[in-house]
Amino acid sequence: MNTEAGFASNPLPGARQRDTGVDLLRVIALMLVITSHIVHTLQSPNPYIAYSSYVLDVSTATRDVQRVLLSLLAYSGVYGNAIFFLCSAWYLQSSGHVSLKKWLEILLTVWLLSALGLVIALLARKGNVDGALILKSLLPNLYANNWYISCYLLFYPAHVLINRLIHILSQRQLLRVSLSLCLAYCVLGFLGNDQWFFPSPLILWLSLYLAVGYLRAYGVALCSSVRLSALLFILGAAANLLLVLLTNALGLKYAFFHDKLLYWNSNSNPLLLISAFGLFNLMRLHPLRGKGVSRLSQLSLLGYLVHQNLMLRVYLRPRALQFVYEHLGYRLILLWTLILALGTFAFAIAFSLLFDRFLRPLVARAAQWTGARVTALYMKIENRLLK
Repeated sequence: MNTEAGFASNPLPGARQRDTGVDLLRVIALMLVITSHIVHTLQSPNPYIAYSSYVLDVSTATRDVQRVLLSLLAYSGVYGNAIFFLCSAWYLQSSGHVSLKKWLEILLTVWLLSALGLVIALLARKGNVDGALILKSLLPNLYANNWYISCYLLFYPAHVLINRLIHILSQRQLLRVSLSLCLAYCVLGFLGNDQWFFPSPLILWLSLYLAVGYLRAYGVALCSSVRLSALLFILGAAANLLLVLLTNALGLKYAFFHDKLLYWNSNSNPLLLISAFGLFNLMRLHPLRGKGVSRLSQLSLLGYLVHQNLMLRVYLRPRALQFVYEHLGYRLILLWTLILALGTFAFAIAFSLLFDRFLRPLVARAAQWTGARVTALYMKIENRLLK
């Protein structure tokens, strides 16, 4: 989730600073994603455990204010994902190469953290771990246990070619391409609950990346305006809030809308994408100084992987919610959810610091060693094919 270096030739304010509000924004995005995952665990039955008393459906219309607020918190993951991708898309626009070492380091980090989680779970549960989960833990990238990271590993190598496309196209051509793709996948696709036009995260990311490319190249006035960015941030968030509240109100009267409270909870949600872009601009235009925030920002990838480890989310998070249900009750479930999210965030950061201190250097060396040999082998094969 961390982004590349700053801009190569863009005069927009804040272009070359890494110690900016964007660092804080990444930390906020991680907390938003963690909160949404706690809500997801709360409202989703788990086929790998024997108990389900903790499950609380937040997708149905209700007059319970806490449940409405919980459904709104479920949308925070989409918002956090949008922030993370917009940060990456903005800075990758100036990248002219693909770092095989970086790519391999992410790949190996995903595998190592997944394997560590499996070992801990096997020890804690005395080997009582479902076979399908063992296989998924050993092949985390293939099974996309952390979908965002798996998607990024596919998207990152292609970004250089997409950058070339952005530079080749005229302003009119780029506008047409980005506008048509966003219309298809961020408007119509959103209304169709991501069922129309054969959608995928990669197609959505391509649509957003081209749109960011257009704005970065030709929307300088918008991207440099604090007032317009604030307007996008507020209007997008407010419109999504009203949409969910309207859906809840309709669900109380009409059966068709009764179970649609999370219908709009999609990564293609244009309201949240617009709001996230406005917030990104606001934070980018207001540099901050603080090593602590920058340090936390650098741990965002690790924090994401740690908190969403397959073993943790399948076995530990439901256990924590079951404890709340049995011993504390759900009268203050909104408060307990936020406390669990904060605790998960703290655990993820603490574990990430340990991993970064003791294991990340080993992963970096392994990635460098593997990258050198993979490159040498590939060049031999390529040279023979070109003869």
